[in-house]
This record gives sequence, structure tokens and C-alpha cells, in this order.
Amino acid sequence: AKIDNGYEIQVPLFINEGDTVRIDTRTGAYADRVSKA
Repeated sequence: AKIDNGYEIQVPLFINEGDTVRIDTRTGAYADRVSKA
């Protein structure tokens, strides 16, 4: 997946375009999907 700043990360297959995800800034890796509630 490519995020807004152009950085590319690996995300699970259940992540869809437009989903909000949390990134671990220490490693740059996907952490989890954020609820839009």
C-alpha cells in the first residue's frame, strides 16, 4: 500500500483502499486498522 506521503508499506489483504491504518513509526510497519467511529 502507498500512503499519502508516498511511502509504501506491506498491509494485510483485508485492508481496502480508503481504510485508515496505524503505522509503527519506529519500524515503518503496519500496526493495525483504525476504526472510523
